[in-house]
Amino acid sequence: MSRPGGAWYFTRVPTRPLIVLATLSVSLLFAAAPVQAVVVERLYEATVPVADQSAASQQRGLKDALAIVFVRASGRRDAAAIDVEATRLVQQFRFEQQTVTDPETGEPRQQLNLWARFDAVAVQRALVERDVPIWGRERPAVLVWLAYDDGFERDLVDSDAPHGILAALTATARRRGVPIIPPLMDLQDRTSLPFSDLWGGFDDAIAGASQRYRSDAILVGRLFRADTERWGARWILYSDGASSHKSTEPGPLDAVVADGVHWIADGFAEQFSLMPDTAADGRTRIVVAGIDGIPDYASVLGYLRSLSPVAGVAVERVERDQVVFALELRGTAEQLERAIALGSELTRAPDDFEALTGSLRYTLRP
Repeated sequence: MSRPGGAWYFTRVPTRPLIVLATLSVSLLFAAAPVQAVVVERLYEATVPVADQSAASQQRGLKDALAIVFVRASGRRDAAAIDVEATRLVQQFRFEQQTVTDPETGEPRQQLNLWARFDAVAVQRALVERDVPIWGRERPAVLVWLAYDDGFERDLVDSDAPHGILAALTATARRRGVPIIPPLMDLQDRTSLPFSDLWGGFDDAIAGASQRYRSDAILVGRLFRADTERWGARWILYSDGASSHKSTEPGPLDAVVADGVHWIADGFAEQFSLMPDTAADGRTRIVVAGIDGIPDYASVLGYLRSLSPVAGVAVERVERDQVVFALELRGTAEQLERAIALGSELTRAPDDFEALTGSLRYTLRP
């Protein structure tokens, strides 16, 4: 799915459920529909504002863009401080004009940006050399419900909401590489989840309204004005069979909204990013059944090569609809299994499944 205007880019693919809320009634609501993960595109591209097209601005812009890419590719905010010559990793860059709204005057104005694409392999190598984990392209899709109370109005956040709340949310999610799903906020949403239920944090109402979106996780944000200049927030994340809570201390609205996105991005990166394991033997075999012809073979081969723990793939044996792949790994077989479990291409074969000899046994999803 690609949102118009370049807000975010991802492809939906079905995968195993990540969301099951704590109560039985809520769990049943989520069991009704298959959950979908997201393949995030353009992880290794970034756009940053620059003052002009001078060599100094170009160098500074490439450095800033690479810092964003390091954070996206690793999931760690401190990766922005990695000191690498950006020109060694960049593949392509250009200057672009963009019309933006001036935050002080509210009037449109022109802004000069630098767009850059960096070499994915080189970026990952730079991270591995510094013992920084790599977060793969398949990431949990997060449905985000937001409500606000500015002292004058209380409502759910939609595309027409004041204060730039939605823009702050999507901008931070884009910088962190977190695929978010804003609800449609149509009649069905507003009927199934009124402001009072969201503000009260009623699990059943939130789960019922969220069922149509088939997300991997749900983030609920309740924003309130603390004083004339500052906002605060209370957050709930429903993910991986539990709910967790966070409060954001009063501050500028953009920073408060960003704090909620950083919270979930940091948590998911810790869960799914892969730290290179130098003690691992670096090799394993995987047998994949259900391969029916060259298109299936090519799809599985490409998928295995795309996984963060995989450094190389070779075909060892083919028999009927089964193929044994020999994999070179950056880490352990356990890390590989975790990456595949989040993905959509393969599913674990049952214990009694007759398959060729292999360390790991999977079947291709239909």
